[in-house]
Amino acid sequence: MKTDPTLRFFKALSETSKRLAGADSDLAEAAAEAVSDPTPANFVRAQEQLAHVEEDLRAQILRDVHRHMSRDISAIWDSMRTATGTDRPN
Repeated sequence: MKTDPTLRFFKALSETSKRLAGADSDLAEAAAEAVSDPTPANFVRAQEQLAHVEEDLRAQILRDVHRHMSRDISAIWDSMRTATGTDRPN
């Protein structure tokens, strides 16, 4: 089953922000809300909270999110044009 790339991003952001900014941070809470209730308004709120994070921490969070997403084999497989949701090897 394919996962929406936007939701994949916010899942990675949620996990990373909990770890780096703290589970009780505004960013972690907004990212978790974007995952549990994936609406455009919640996506925007999470992005706004990310924009308010101190620059060095934001860079670290985005670096870790990128690392997580770039190593997600299922995401790579899902992005292949010829991939089907049921016949992939992973």
